[in-house]
Amino acid sequence: MEVAKDLFYEESPKINFQLAVTAEQAWRVERLIGKVDIIITDSPVFLSAVYNKDNWTDDCFDRLVLDLHYRHKRLNVFIERKHEYSQNGRWHTEDEAAEINALLKAAFIKHGIRMDLTIGSDMPEEDERKLLELISERVNL
Repeated sequence: MEVAKDLFYEESPKINFQLAVTAEQAWRVERLIGKVDIIITDSPVFLSAVYNKDNWTDDCFDRLVLDLHYRHKRLNVFIERKHEYSQNGRWHTEDEAAEINALLKAAFIKHGIRMDLTIGSDMPEEDERKLLELISERVNL
């Protein structure tokens, strides 16, 4: 469901136009509304606020991204990498990925977005239990 990953494999220059990436990512979520109970993505539209490199669009682009972010109920889960980094299918090095993680956390704070849960990518039993409980509470399963 991740637009950027598709563009990476296609070697598409579209990846450098964040507005297009954002629109496609938003559409991939929007088309499922009313058809499924839960949408899980590792590439929420909010990431566009971090990846945007078009400085001339900063303020209006951030407002658009936030509007899209708040359009539907959501659960914000940050997954901390607990395994070896693999650059397969990625543009960024491990150091760049760590920098992006820091920028993402700062963007959540800047925009007053609550992080509902932080878990490890190794998904210990306790994290799995917390995540399932939180999902169950939010969507009334």
